[in-house]
Amino acid sequence: MPNRTPGDRLRPHIDDQELSCESPSKRVNQFPFEHVLTVKDLLALVCRRGCCGQERLVDADSLSSRPPWLPTTYNLQTELPHFVSYYQQRQKRCV
Repeated sequence: MPNRTPGDRLRPHIDDQELSCESPSKRVNQFPFEHVLTVKDLLALVCRRGCCGQERLVDADSLSSRPPWLPTTYNLQTELPHFVSYYQQRQKRCV
């Protein structure tokens, strides 16, 4: 692969040709060790960490979440109190 560009995704651990020949009618949306891209709560966590660091994820005045392009997302197993607080604030403001 001498003509690699910086945007190329290199996956040397996946043989796409072999995969498509063995299972031509199947579609794969996840490859080994790439689960962060397809699991919604992990994707949201990575996006929030990359954007906001330790900043508050929800603006107290507008109740908008950060980053602005990511819909407000909570993992109910780990963020239930935050979700309940967010819900109650929205209910109080009739939003």
